[in-house]
Amino acid sequence: MNSRRNSLQGININYQKSPNLGLWLDKFIVDHDKDSQSKAKLVGEVTAFTEPRENWIYETYFENVWKPNLLNFGAKCRRAKVKNRLAINLGSESVLETSIALHRLFGVPFIPGSALKGLVSHFLHQYGGADWKIGSENHTVIFGNQDNAGFVTFHDALYVPKSGFNEKPLYADVMTTHHGEYYGSGNVPPADWDSPNPVPFISTTGEFLIALSGAADWVDLTFRILECALQTEGIGAKTSSGYGRMFYSGNFIRSEAEVEAMQAERFNELFAEMEKLVSGDKETKKAVKRKLKDFTKTLQPGNAEHEEIADALDDKAIELGIKDELLKTKPDWFEPVRIIVGD
Repeated sequence: MNSRRNSLQGININYQKSPNLGLWLDKFIVDHDKDSQSKAKLVGEVTAFTEPRENWIYETYFENVWKPNLLNFGAKCRRAKVKNRLAINLGSESVLETSIALHRLFGVPFIPGSALKGLVSHFLHQYGGADWKIGSENHTVIFGNQDNAGFVTFHDALYVPKSGFNEKPLYADVMTTHHGEYYGSGNVPPADWDSPNPVPFISTTGEFLIALSGAADWVDLTFRILECALQTEGIGAKTSSGYGRMFYSGNFIRSEAEVEAMQAERFNELFAEMEKLVSGDKETKKAVKRKLKDFTKTLQPGNAEHEEIADALDDKAIELGIKDELLKTKPDWFEPVRIIVGD
C-alpha cells in the first residue's frame, strides 16, 4: 500500500479531467503525518477540481438518466439550494477522520434519502404535536413501521451539475479545536492560552435534486414539511453552526409528458379563442384580439418554444381560412406571429 501511494508522488494533476473525487479522497493520500498538513493538502487537491464544460459523464447521467427516470417513475422533483455550506455524513469512516457523502460511481456529493427521511421524522416528532409523534397513525402513514411500508419514498438527492460555488462540487473547509487536550482526555482544563488546532474537512455547496414518490397528497404534504425542516433545522452535521440550511430554489420539475399535456391545453385554449374571430360578433372579436395581443406580444424570434407556438397559431389561421386577411389587415396580435414564421 505504501509503495503504491509513494508512486503517486510527483504526478502531474490535471484539474480539468474531473476524476472520481471519492477515489481521489480515499486512495491518493500519500503522507501519514499526525499533523494536519498532509490532510490539508489532500483537501486542497480534491476541492480544486472544477466541472468541465463538455463530455462530463455525470452531467449526462443526471440530465438524461437520473432525472427522467425519477419523473417517469412518478416521483415529484424539486431543487433545493444550500444557503451556506453542507456537511453530510461528517462522522463516517474516512482517511481524513471527517467524511462526506460522495456518490460511489461519480464521486459527487449527494444527500442520502435516509437522511431526508430522518430529518422529516425528527422534525414532526419534535414540533408536530401528539398527532405526529413516532408511533402515531399520521407518522406511520408517511414513514411506515416494522410491519408496513410508508406512503412516501425518499430518494437520494443528487448534486445538480455546475451548481456549486465556482462550479466546484466540493468546498475546502476547516474547523478549529481550541482545547484539544481537554476534549481528548478531559484531564487538562481548558485555558485561554491553549493553541488552536485547525482540522481540514470537506463540505459542499450548490443545489440538490429532492425527489419523493408515493401517495400524491402525502408527497405534497411531506414536501411542505421538508421545506420547513430544511430552513429551520438544517440537515447533516454542524447545523448549530449554520450548516445544512436549504431552501427550494425552483418549482416542481415536470416530466416531458406533463409539459406536452400543458402545452396542448394551452394551444387548445388559443385555438378556441381564434375560432371566435370567425364565429363571434363584433364585440367578441374585439375582446379576442385583445387577449391574443396580450399573449403574442411576448413571443420572441430565436426562442424555440415561442417559434413552436407561432407556427401553431399560423397553422390555425390557415385552417380557419383567415390567413390572407390577417396578412392584409396586419392586426397587432398577429404581427409577432408573422415575423417569426417569416411572412
